[in-house]
Amino acid sequence: MHAFSRDGGSFTSAVNRCVGVGACRSDVGAVCPSFHVSGDEVHSTRGRARVLAEMLRGQSISDGWKSTEVCDALDMCLSCKACVSECPVNVDMATYKSEFLHYHYRRGVRGFFGKNRRPRAHFTMG
Repeated sequence: MHAFSRDGGSFTSAVNRCVGVGACRSDVGAVCPSFHVSGDEVHSTRGRARVLAEMLRGQSISDGWKSTEVCDALDMCLSCKACVSECPVNVDMATYKSEFLHYHYRRGVRGFFGKNRRPRAHFTMG
């Protein structure tokens, strides 16, 4: 779906760009406002990148693109793109979230009318 030209077309390389610096956990700036509200590591840009990386490795998250754990971690991402401008390695969680949701909800995964049906808000806001 996305080109990921900066990462040679690889979603995995894009996700692995996060090296865990933790600037997204800072009290200064706009990096990851949802983390500032929740205070939970999984809602930081770094935490979301790690969950995606674990999904791609298939070790601790074995459901892959069907994973509800990954979907839940990305759910609070506001897609504000603050991470792109303020992260030292320009992690773009909004794009990663979009890529994940594309594969998570596509027809072949669990069926269009199955368990992974898109929420109504996706249709009304799309």
